[in-house]
Parts: sequence; C-alpha cells; structure tokens
Amino acid sequence: MPSLELGIRDRWASDTQLPTLLPASRLFTGAAVDNPPRPYAVLKRTGTTALTRTSARTAVDRARIELHVWSEDLALGMSIASRFAERFDQSSFDLTDGRVLDMRLADFHHERVGSELWQLTLRYDCTTASTI
Repeated sequence: MPSLELGIRDRWASDTQLPTLLPASRLFTGAAVDNPPRPYAVLKRTGTTALTRTSARTAVDRARIELHVWSEDLALGMSIASRFAERFDQSSFDLTDGRVLDMRLADFHHERVGSELWQLTLRYDCTTASTI
C-alpha cells in the first residue's frame, strides 16, 4: 500500500471518532474486497502530479485522493464523511517516507445508487513531500 494511503488509514484508525463510525477494517484501498457489510469506504488515488524536485533530493507532488463511502443510511454516511473532513481537511501529517504538507477538500457530493444505497464521495488534493 503506498505511503499516502497508509498514512490516511493509520490516521483514521487513531482518531477518536472515525473507528466508532466505521472500523478501519472496512476502509479499503483501491476497491472493496469480498462484498463487505455496509457501511464501508474505499480510498482511491486517482492521479499524482510532480510539482518540483530539489537539489536536496526532495520531491513535492500533488496527489488526488477520493474517499467513497457506501451506506444504506444517509445520515450515517454523512457522519462518516463529516468526521473525515474534520480530521483531514487542511491538515498536515507525517508519512513513513515523507509528509503530507496540505490536504484540501476539492469536491464533495452524494448520490443515491439504486433504491437502498448511498454513495458519498470526497475528493482531496494532497501536497506531499518526500526524499528521493
């Protein structure tokens, strides 16, 4: 699992409220596995752009991360999305191989999928620094 996604997962697990709303075991990277019980969430990187490389061997990149929350209960899905935003929007934190310098909410929307399911999507732009 790439460092950014692992860092988000670790930060999720160490939060005081997120694991109560949705256990970290139901936060998947890339795609959900084995048709998990709802609610569950999927963390997906949709792109990375190199911003700069320095002579000090530092790479600064911008990654686009999406969190998709799948829930039959819109209120619960909104609670998960809201707490994620409280914990991660405009935040910085350490990674195993660098640091998130800034994580900014770029878009949020929710939609009904079928008659019994909601998908909530949060898109973030993450500026990261790492040693290369």
